[in-house]
Amino acid sequence: MNAITINKALVRESDKETYKTSKTIFPGWKLLIDYVNDSFEGEVLEGNHSIQASTHQCIKTIDRMRKKLSKEGEFLLPELAHQWVKNASGRYHKGSDMRSVLDAMRAIEMGNTEFFSIYDVLKNEHVLVDDRVEKILGIPKHKFNIRALSGHDESFPLHHPEDIHHFVRLATIAYMVSCLPGFEWRANQDYFRANLRLGTSCSSIETLQQAEYVMAELRIYMSHERIDGEEFLPVFHLDRWTIYDASEFDGIKPYFSSGMKQSQYMNAYQYLLHAYLLDVSPKYVLMMHERVKHDRHKAIAKAISDQVFVNTGKEIELDESRVANYFSKTIRPKMGSLLHLWDRSKKLHTPESDIQAVEIAKRMGLLPIPPLILEKLYEHIIPSR
Repeated sequence: MNAITINKALVRESDKETYKTSKTIFPGWKLLIDYVNDSFEGEVLEGNHSIQASTHQCIKTIDRMRKKLSKEGEFLLPELAHQWVKNASGRYHKGSDMRSVLDAMRAIEMGNTEFFSIYDVLKNEHVLVDDRVEKILGIPKHKFNIRALSGHDESFPLHHPEDIHHFVRLATIAYMVSCLPGFEWRANQDYFRANLRLGTSCSSIETLQQAEYVMAELRIYMSHERIDGEEFLPVFHLDRWTIYDASEFDGIKPYFSSGMKQSQYMNAYQYLLHAYLLDVSPKYVLMMHERVKHDRHKAIAKAISDQVFVNTGKEIELDESRVANYFSKTIRPKMGSLLHLWDRSKKLHTPESDIQAVEIAKRMGLLPIPPLILEKLYEHIIPSR
């Protein structure tokens, strides 16, 4: 059955969600993934190819991640990256060989705060780090490694404790997306971008040592190699690091950059799979999305109601008191719990205001909602009859 034709009863059953406080039904993340699958297959995929099975496998993997997270407090990126890379189903075009790329990188005049590294996904280690890291960060290049960056080297921390779990989570989802069928990766051209803070307390440069942190914009360019004679797979990636003052940091902000249409869908899948992992209802994320633009609960209720009417021609039962209750009784506690889980805070902190909840949502990567997802969400809200 096509996801677009699913009726109200199946919406409830599929997402295992019931909304006792409202007759209006909001689609869950799994349904939104199906709606985006339908659009992707209609607009991008050629022939009889399908992305449904792969995204459903992603959902099963995320379900296992959730269980492991609840038991052990974290999940490991390397084991998941290995699994997905070895079964990658995209179309990967071999670019220049790694030696040529390295020669070109060394030959060009990079910025005063730029350096590069090469990471082996299967070995889970950097196989090369640019000499310039010592001049730029005051860090010996052998110390610039995945253990220090991920916070597992207590003697030489290169991570920021408030960022690392968010970055690992988002990077895990990015690996999933880069391995989905239908996407076409051009080696050394298409890239994944994200921001993070690096620890500099061990830097030999006094000003950086005193600052304790810098911000890095990281661009990851896949370099596709053969494995045991098989097709090219995204085994290595060339990482380009640009360093800024830590005050420039305003969230990790993950982003895939490729062709316009492909980028739109890659970022949509990145957002949806990530949101499914975090398990915050789309209804609440939508309210926080509108809270960015509107100060009053009445304005939020009206904005959502107006958009539903534009997309469905029907009115929904949503007023300011209901929105206020959602924020105070559900959204704020939920965002506090989420922050506690992923920041490993020593005590639970419930946001004291709506705007604090919104700031946590931004930090977690739930806001802003990408335009394609926002469109699908409003299109498939089912008003009360």
